[in-house]
Amino acid sequence: MNDRELWSKLLGEEIESFTYSGTTYTVAVDETGGTCTCMDFRIRKGSWHFVVNDEYHVQGCKHMELALEKRGFKVKREFI
Repeated sequence: MNDRELWSKLLGEEIESFTYSGTTYTVAVDETGGTCTCMDFRIRKGSWHFVVNDEYHVQGCKHMELALEKRGFKVKREFI
């Protein structure tokens, strides 16, 4: 485990998989922005475009969407 992975584990949020029971992914923020350990984010940087609080446009995965919503952000999802 490198430094980035360690900090992500310590400061990130564990989100359960929507598909695989018992699997969790870590959603965190690093120097490049939001990250997730799921395959969708690793391969495509997420398959969704989000409009956050009717102002910010970001790309990510559905685990990132859930993490934002849990923190009180209003998120509108659009498939890329």
